[in-house]
Amino acid sequence: MLTRAEQAEKTKKDLIDACLHVMKKSDFNIVKVNDIAKQAKVAVGTFYYYYKDKETIMQEVLDLYEQQLIPVIEKLKEECSQEKIRKYFLEIGRITEEKFGLNVATNIYRCQLTMKVNYFSSNNSIIYGHIIEMLEELQRDKHIGMNRSLDDISNDLVSIVRGTIYSWCLMKGSFSLTEKIQRITNSYLACL
Repeated sequence: MLTRAEQAEKTKKDLIDACLHVMKKSDFNIVKVNDIAKQAKVAVGTFYYYYKDKETIMQEVLDLYEQQLIPVIEKLKEECSQEKIRKYFLEIGRITEEKFGLNVATNIYRCQLTMKVNYFSSNNSIIYGHIIEMLEELQRDKHIGMNRSLDDISNDLVSIVRGTIYSWCLMKGSFSLTEKIQRITNSYLACL
């Protein structure tokens, strides 16, 4: 039998899984809280017990996305920094393409434009923090110069990945996201 805390965590996970399931099939802007609750097999009141609104659960989905990158950075600890950045961005593409898919990615981008969820423009995200750490390592090892700030380079790299994923969504997944991210990232890193 689950403790109250374990049951609460299970219910939240069920709601997030339900949200992802619904986003794979529908435009999140027209999805109702009732749709998520129904998919999770809980009452609407249960949804509101854990989440204020759809934007709040969307933030949890974005946090889940970022949490998937923590083991990636751990696995890449022994890599040289430029290779670490390449592989890190490749993993972002793979996670987006394989684990979340086109519809979920498209819904995440829609939410960025229509809701108050401020994920992509935040310098407080796990992704941004990882990039800064990798760039500091490159700078410390004298692989990049000081002619540009780490914030500028990090913002460029985030823009590259964000823009590539956005293009992939606009073009309905008509190209390999991981291959394009790899190609563009390699070109940018070669210029550092």
